Amino acid sequence: MTRVIVVIAVALAVAPGARADVYIRPLVEHVSATNVSVDGPKTDASRFCGGIAVGCCFGGNDEVDLGLEFSSCKLTAPSYETYSGKYPYGRSFQNTDSLQIQPYLATGRYRFGSKATRARPYAGLVVGLTDLTAHSIAKGTNSPTMTDSSGSGTYVTVGGLVGIQIRLIEQVDLDVGYRYCQISSSHLTAANVNTSVAYAGIGFRF
Repeated sequence: MTRVIVVIAVALAVAPGARADVYIRPLVEHVSATNVSVDGPKTDASRFCGGIAVGCCFGGNDEVDLGLEFSSCKLTAPSYETYSGKYPYGRSFQNTDSLQIQPYLATGRYRFGSKATRARPYAGLVVGLTDLTAHSIAKGTNSPTMTDSSGSGTYVTVGGLVGIQIRLIEQVDLDVGYRYCQISSSHLTAANVNTSVAYAGIGFRF
């Protein structure tokens, strides 16, 4: 929560004198994460979660959008495997991996079209940090827990986004888009985690 407050405070502090260009946008996100390493947590899972974006717009047509975003999501991916020829010698077990993802992102967007245009597509870049907590539990199908391990850290995150903003009424818009990021977390998860996020939010400008 402290980081969220700092995010909002920074966004308001860097806004220009024309406070009408400042916005706040609650978000609904569908988050998917993939770790391609067979040695790391199997995070091929997806889930809806919430987030918030704050920022401000610059330029004669408000074409430059600089913002900060925060969200939090816990993904859990159960999988069933059977060891053969090594411990535990053919016994089946369920392996449940979870990944708590909390990104703190700076976004830069360029919005196409004039300020009077009702629907404005945009494209942009993302850079920031992500707090990750990975947890893995392996249980035999007919036995107690065999392994239970976890780890956490904060990792550099980069990516891109595309979307469209549609003006609903004056000072209120609908934002729909897609963001893809890579989290440089290989020493925690054995491979970098990639996140794929479809999002929608209602923006309020002041």
